[in-house]
Amino acid sequence: MCIIMTITSASLTHLSVRLAVGWYRKLLFTFGIALLAIAMFFGDVLGGFWPGFYTLLSLYFLTTAISPWLVYVLMRRDDS
Repeated sequence: MCIIMTITSASLTHLSVRLAVGWYRKLLFTFGIALLAIAMFFGDVLGGFWPGFYTLLSLYFLTTAISPWLVYVLMRRDDS
């Protein structure tokens, strides 16, 4: 569950930075960071606080880094 919340948080961060405007951007970004904080709070089920924290943080950064590339690939596939 923590991993799904972290991936959702990274997706919301990507959407808020790239696609949203105005108050919707702030709302998505705030919700994404809150979801990441909740995942970090429950992350100790992954082997303790620090192992869970580093696992979720690295997953968050990996998902945030991959999401623009994934959007590009999916949009390019629709154009073909």
